[in-house]
Amino acid sequence: MSSSFPVVTLMTFIGLLTFPQSISGTTTGLTQTSFFSTDSGFSGATSSSFVGPDGIRKGECSYTNKEGRSVTIKFEETAGGQVTARTESNDVTDADAELKICQAEIAQLEQNLSTSFQESQQRHSESMAELEANMRDQMALFNRQQESFAEQHRQFLRQMSDFNKKMEEQSRQFQQSFRSQQQPINPFGFSFF
Repeated sequence: MSSSFPVVTLMTFIGLLTFPQSISGTTTGLTQTSFFSTDSGFSGATSSSFVGPDGIRKGECSYTNKEGRSVTIKFEETAGGQVTARTESNDVTDADAELKICQAEIAQLEQNLSTSFQESQQRHSESMAELEANMRDQMALFNRQQESFAEQHRQFLRQMSDFNKKMEEQSRQFQQSFRSQQQPINPFGFSFF
């Protein structure tokens, strides 16, 4: 049995349909699990079971073994945990052993899927943290640029204010000089009026 993580793993269906009927503390329902894998010693594994009103779980487990043969084992499990396995395949000599192999493959794939999901969640969390850090850095850079722009704008306004004051002063001096040049010259020093 291979413990390496499959390159492609697909969980096609994991479900539990629960009916409102309860027999001796055991809820009746259907459980089905299906997997597909490409690089382990088997190509697929499925398991389905149903707990009937009598409390007996009936189901089957199928997988493709390392020789490439499809193996399907049907089983019944009592409420006390006693399991009876059987198969219609002539290639299977020990149905109980094959059922354990099939269930172990299902359990291994479930573990691989859980590990893969956790690793994916971890990578996602790390990516999100990196993205948030980059966003913070970009925002800090943007704020610094905004502050620099605001300071340059303030300097520009101060320069424009200084320039306007200088222009007003030059205009005042020019007007004063112009008015002084426009006054009539009185060589006699007295007023005509």
